[in-house]
Amino acid sequence: HSRAVGESVMSYADILEARGEARGEARGIALGEARGIALGEARAEKASLERQLQTVDNMLRDGLEWPAIERYTTVNPEYYEEMRRRLDDWTDPE
Repeated sequence: HSRAVGESVMSYADILEARGEARGEARGIALGEARGIALGEARAEKASLERQLQTVDNMLRDGLEWPAIERYTTVNPEYYEEMRRRLDDWTDPE
């Protein structure tokens, strides 16, 4: 009888360990997904900045002046410089 009790205690310990591992794995997956989402959003923002800057750069290269650029893109010289700084200082989130 005592052997059976010992085996059931070990089995219960094994169950608790498995539950702990499953919870840890689930937390790890959730954390990984959250980090992946944040990284994806950050990279999408970076790509959007790059596209906006490229558009304005092309307009400037084609000879458009700021009043026309502002009318077509809503980007003014100050915002253009801010976007340029943000892109220059860009680091992907960890």
